[in-house]
Amino acid sequence: MSIVTLDQAKSQGRITWAGEDDLLQGYLDAAERHCCNFLNRNVYADQSTLDAAKALVPAALATAKTAYDAAYTAWQAMSAALPSTNYDGVFYPQNTSSTSANDLADIAFEQLTHDWTEALKAARATYYGMVANQTFIQAVILLFAGWAVNREYVITELSNAIELPFGVTALLFPDRVQQGV
Repeated sequence: MSIVTLDQAKSQGRITWAGEDDLLQGYLDAAERHCCNFLNRNVYADQSTLDAAKALVPAALATAKTAYDAAYTAWQAMSAALPSTNYDGVFYPQNTSSTSANDLADIAFEQLTHDWTEALKAARATYYGMVANQTFIQAVILLFAGWAVNREYVITELSNAIELPFGVTALLFPDRVQQGV
């Protein structure tokens, strides 16, 4: 992603050494991804990059829909071939020899549902994407600095857990698309 440069982030934490740059770049990338996940949207460096990403959404959804339809057809064929009884849409094997085939059909159905849901989530995050603003950049840097200096959200001293001040959500909340976990 790299909307925020490592030098910008290191200056916030007053980090002057270069020995851990790979680790710190990982923290920076994770901080950007965390902030995007909290916002429920993707963040882009400029408007042209955002527009290009939005232009790809219909084709990506069409590809995902085609894959979903093919997998659903295969799942229906697999389920129809199983000796089972259908009660309220749930398949129950009539004998123990069909249990493993039934389990495979259920796993296939769960996977295709998951893949389709993830494709919709990715499309929604791109469609509601935004250009990085100063608030987003500051939230990323603040989160990065907390991880770089403390290595985690919580400091434990003498068996007492002390949560670090966490202004990231306060910075990001106004740009959040929808509530989520």
